[in-house]
Amino acid sequence: MKPFFTLLLLSLLVSCNTIDSAKEKSNLVDEKTVLETSRYLHPASNTIRFNQLGYFPKEKKIATITGNSDITSISIIDLTTGETCMKGQPYDKVFFPLSGDTIHQFDFSGFQKPGVYQLQVDENRYSYPFEIGEGIYDSALLLVAKSYYYHRVGTDITKQHGMKWHRPAGHPDTNVLYHSATGKKGFVASPGGWYDAGDFGKYVMNGAFSAGQLLHALETYPDLCPDGSLNIPESRNGINDLLDEIKYEADWIATMQDDDGGVFHKLTTKNFAGAIMPHEATEQRYIMPKSTASTFDFAAFLAKMARQYKKYDSNLAEAWLAQAQKAWQWGVQNPTEYFKNPADVSTGEYGDEDASQEQFWAAAELFVSTGEQTYLDYLSGNLPDLTYTYGDGWKSFMRYLGVFTLLDNEGSLPEAIAAQLKEQLIASADDLTNRVQTFDYRQGVNDFQWGSNSDIQNVAFVIAEAYKINPKPAYSDAVFSSLNYLFGHNATGYSMVTGLGDNPPMHIHHRASKADGIVEPVPGFVCGGPNYYKQDANDVNYPADAPPMKSYMDVWESYASNEVCLNWNSPLPYLLMFAIEQRK
Repeated sequence: MKPFFTLLLLSLLVSCNTIDSAKEKSNLVDEKTVLETSRYLHPASNTIRFNQLGYFPKEKKIATITGNSDITSISIIDLTTGETCMKGQPYDKVFFPLSGDTIHQFDFSGFQKPGVYQLQVDENRYSYPFEIGEGIYDSALLLVAKSYYYHRVGTDITKQHGMKWHRPAGHPDTNVLYHSATGKKGFVASPGGWYDAGDFGKYVMNGAFSAGQLLHALETYPDLCPDGSLNIPESRNGINDLLDEIKYEADWIATMQDDDGGVFHKLTTKNFAGAIMPHEATEQRYIMPKSTASTFDFAAFLAKMARQYKKYDSNLAEAWLAQAQKAWQWGVQNPTEYFKNPADVSTGEYGDEDASQEQFWAAAELFVSTGEQTYLDYLSGNLPDLTYTYGDGWKSFMRYLGVFTLLDNEGSLPEAIAAQLKEQLIASADDLTNRVQTFDYRQGVNDFQWGSNSDIQNVAFVIAEAYKINPKPAYSDAVFSSLNYLFGHNATGYSMVTGLGDNPPMHIHHRASKADGIVEPVPGFVCGGPNYYKQDANDVNYPADAPPMKSYMDVWESYASNEVCLNWNSPLPYLLMFAIEQRK
């Protein structure tokens, strides 16, 4: 069986077990179609880069072909009939400095017939198969949204819900010790939540931020990920499945507040565990000291969560909102409690010495949830700069989340504030769209840092929000270009999401995927992506002089480019929802 078929059937297995297959379309072709077209399938070359999931019929479609040889023609082959459907000429050969590639590009946007195809370059090179159709992202959305279930702490991942990736519960966290740096003694229960990344830590800042992005997706597209769509334990309870999953994190985050309103920064062991399963990692876990940034993130997320959940459990929603308001008060009174790892702790620090972005997000969510003047007064005097800077993730992207929330509720704002926020958001989106149109593979990033794939997505997130205000085709094209990059139109030739596409990562830096003895990693995880700074270079044999866009290795050891993380996944459901809505 060719690799395409192997990965396709994996996708079908996941889809059939996570959605009602009678109601949902596969993100690729179905098994019957694969079997019927296999005699026309040619061996694929990874030198032809494009979106491995495919394209909507009317979407812009650009493939990039690498290599120094001149190309005379490119054809589209129908895998159902074997016929040549279209022949065209590529653009002139150019050199891409960010990738170090000499390339031709081929624009086949005018070809819109639904079906399954390969690109043929001259007489001897063929692309991976791809689909043109309306359903390319349906099951991809559900697969990515379900990835959070596999991050769950303190509960069995069952065979019914986790399929081959089932595992015993790890880290009950019912007997967690306060670290001495907290100034408190004794043990506390703080169960549940999500593992943050490839490690087993739980971090309030990144958990609240990631869950906040997911909540914004639900606020914008409430009918997607409906009850029963994800095959999680809470399915069929009358609540949107993604909201159910977010609640699993919210229930843990709510336990991290101290009596005075401040919020403890994280819950981890003192050092990272080895490549073992969660239930095998039994070292003592600790609550670490409070921080201003974690406290404001906590306040923002629980205020937002309270709005979403009040129609299901008004008492719980009121309790969360009260916790959020108490956290705000502590943060205002303790504005410079910056977290640093204690001397005996080496797990992820998530240090941030500027909590203004977190405070703005908290004020926005609390204002919308309560209507209280205190929060509007703060917002009025602290409107943020919306110029995007790379690495603009868990440290400062939340200022955008605050702006998105305010503009979604602009009727509650003074007109001058709403107008100023709109103007800044449009200016930011125009700048980012220009970057997408300028850079090598039509992505919005030219500084490839740790977690560059989250930058790719967050750039698109900002542009998609501007599209609500001004639905320019250039904005939607830029969002689709960013998805194309993520699913294979990039210098590595990888689809950057496990289980999706013909060439996804297989050796992610994720302890359970490394230790479970299963060939395929847990599906639906976005890997970090190219990282020119290669902080793991002592452990990873990167190609000599790897250019920025190729500073990526699909090996377990590459924590700097191939780890997974909550906030690298959290923009993707929103972007897929945006795309699905655009086809309408």
